[in-house]
Amino acid sequence: MNGRPSLLSLHTNLFPSFSMSSVKGNISITVYASPLLSVSRFCEGVSARRIEMVKGRQGERVRLYVRGTVLGYKRSKSNQYPNTSLVQIEGVNTKEEVAWYAGKRMAYIYKAKVKRDGSHYRCIWGKVTRPHGNSGVVRAKFKSNLPPKSMGARVRVFMYPSNI
Repeated sequence: MNGRPSLLSLHTNLFPSFSMSSVKGNISITVYASPLLSVSRFCEGVSARRIEMVKGRQGERVRLYVRGTVLGYKRSKSNQYPNTSLVQIEGVNTKEEVAWYAGKRMAYIYKAKVKRDGSHYRCIWGKVTRPHGNSGVVRAKFKSNLPPKSMGARVRVFMYPSNI
């Protein structure tokens, strides 16, 4: 065995639950250590020994947007203006912080009953136009007016277009 440990002893040390019956000749075995990692080992008589690792996505996804909540339509005491929606962006609490979000795109994503283009999800795109008051609420105009069921729902405020 050329002073090298056998495949059986190597895998029983690394993976205690692993067992194998050795056969004469070349042995090819794949051991799954975790769902994200598979180890293939070819040895015993094969000159080119190799270990092949396949990794999937690890850790958490990177979120490329900031969450916001639709508060309602812009309104006065007796009138409401559904062409402008009020949105509270997470982490934005002052009028000065809103300045960075002016002009940024946002998306209201909702689920529909009927599939369209292979998906049940649909999207209404909008844009942050200006601040509303002093508490970090923004006014936004969407391509089509948001439906009343969107009040209290989430929107995604994307980090583009950016002038940095």
